[in-house]
Amino acid sequence: KMAESVQKKLETMLPELEELERSEIFSHQEIRAIVRRRTNMEYKLLRRPPRKEDFLEAIQYEVNLDQLRKLRKKKNGTKSVRKEAEWGIQNRIHSLFKRVLFKFKGDVRLWLQYIEFCKHCNHHFALSKIFGRALALHPLHVGLWIMSAKYEFETMKKVNSARIILQQGLRVNPTSQQLWKEYFRMELLHTDKIRKRGSVLGLDVEEDERVSKMSDEFLTYKTASLVYQQAVKAIPGDIEFRLSFLPIYQLFDGTEQRQGEVYDNIKQDFPTHPLCWDSQAKRHWTGIEMTTLTETQVLDLEKKSEDMYTDGFNTIKEGKDLVSLREKYIQWCSQRVEEVSLYACKEEHLHVKAVQRLLGAFESGLKEGHLTEELCERYVSTLLRLGLRQEAEKVSAVATELHRGSVACWLLRLRLMGGATSSETSELVGGRGGGAMETCVKGRKSKKPRNSKAVAIAIASSSAACVASDCPSRSVGKLCREALESVTKEESLPIWEYWLHQSISAGESAEAIHALFQEGLEASTSSTREVLSCQYLDWVSLTEGLASTRSVYSKLLKCQRVPYSLYNKCLEVEKTAIAGDRMKNLQLLRDLYERALLDYGSQEPELWLDYIRTELKEEGGDPRNVGKLHWRASKTLEPELSGQFMAQYSLLDLSNSKASSSIL
Repeated sequence: KMAESVQKKLETMLPELEELERSEIFSHQEIRAIVRRRTNMEYKLLRRPPRKEDFLEAIQYEVNLDQLRKLRKKKNGTKSVRKEAEWGIQNRIHSLFKRVLFKFKGDVRLWLQYIEFCKHCNHHFALSKIFGRALALHPLHVGLWIMSAKYEFETMKKVNSARIILQQGLRVNPTSQQLWKEYFRMELLHTDKIRKRGSVLGLDVEEDERVSKMSDEFLTYKTASLVYQQAVKAIPGDIEFRLSFLPIYQLFDGTEQRQGEVYDNIKQDFPTHPLCWDSQAKRHWTGIEMTTLTETQVLDLEKKSEDMYTDGFNTIKEGKDLVSLREKYIQWCSQRVEEVSLYACKEEHLHVKAVQRLLGAFESGLKEGHLTEELCERYVSTLLRLGLRQEAEKVSAVATELHRGSVACWLLRLRLMGGATSSETSELVGGRGGGAMETCVKGRKSKKPRNSKAVAIAIASSSAACVASDCPSRSVGKLCREALESVTKEESLPIWEYWLHQSISAGESAEAIHALFQEGLEASTSSTREVLSCQYLDWVSLTEGLASTRSVYSKLLKCQRVPYSLYNKCLEVEKTAIAGDRMKNLQLLRDLYERALLDYGSQEPELWLDYIRTELKEEGGDPRNVGKLHWRASKTLEPELSGQFMAQYSLLDLSNSKASSSIL
């Protein structure tokens, strides 16, 4: 039965293939190859269960074949070709799409591919039907409704059809914001086209009194306004949704009146929402070219915006909404400072006034306790850029009282007290996205420990230069202790690192540094302890030598759960020291490996590989242990890691004959 079905389909292709050969688009051998390939594909398409990939492969083959046909026809200059050859391949592609969509109706991507193919081939006769079938099966897919309406509006120039499609989509998806905005945009586009057409043709609707009133309402975007009103009824409680209509309005000329209706509607329904007053204050700056503003215009616009924000503060008396509005007001003040250089007038007092307004907004927010952590940092940054260091220190102190649990605020205050220069502190708080403070705070969440050796080297190198520093280390230490009592243990790592850095830079005694490290290790969580212990080892190895380092890591390894990174750090220390008493140090290194394998032998293939490399490459190593280690690793590692170990082990250099013989 399958063979009969395939044979029947091939027979229907005969007129097409004969015409392609007659018109010399394809040779006889190429026709045979096409038949052979289509036969194989038909058998694949008829097997059970059907596979979507087989249909897509067949469709792609036919698309490529049709492109080759067009190129050959153009190259040969063939003009008279019967319709069987002209449209046969494309008809087969349509047939393949219909077959695959019959079997996989629920795959939206297949429908989209079919639609794109029809658009590419300009098969407009089929698109409307395809959209109808797709929407009947996937009525909740908003993108399909929008694509269908866009096709009717832009390609077929059928406004009524596009409107009906969007209305049908909104009946099924009444709360789809995207559908409402696309319907709104389409009505604006339609009205704008009519307005421009009338302007070009010089039509005057006032000459006909019967249509004058109706035309005036239509040409002032009344239809789009009605769509907005219906959207508000469907989604009543979302102010951001209402505000999203304004940027669409602003793309078209003559919509100022309608924009005012949106602002009034928002003010009426959301009188205590911070976005309401923020949008009201910024509406005066919409569509204004900054480079054309004169001094009088700037002052007038700024007064209008400030009055709006003041009305908002008077309306919203308390709560999170007031804090949010205060933050938006400060952002607006910052924007004014940045944009003052764009004005046509280059008056210095405009910049001074903008800076004074910004500082006043910061001060008012700080007094009322409305500044967030980010705004406190920006306040300090602004003061430092203006050279007001003492005021910045005072603000940082108030910020830590306002946000007791904020690591960022405490670090800011500590750096200011620790003697950081204005430029350094400005760089620290100048941007939340890429500032050093945020990097430091975010670092605690990283699963991988930071490069503690680099930190320790930097600390040790700065120690000699800062021994005679007059940095108030005692005051910094007292403030660090206060900060550690305020923040959570999980977030305390940046505070400990800063305290240690300052203590070493101030030239404090080794006993004090040891005590501080040990205090940090005892008072921290496991993730913080992991980083501090590695930094502790680095500092000791750089300042006190191998014996002290071994003494320290011996104590650290007595913990119940030793971090893997600490084992790596201890192994690194012993590898560095192996050149001295080689046999003794090599045995210590083996003991460390064995201890690490007890804790992490089932989880870390790299630990086994590193142990094997040591036995192979270090002078005094025993290659006979390689086979034993290989066998132990294969038995100890978890099954999913064992294959990884085997793959990496096969890449090792096993040219040593003793090692090879021990494995065999």
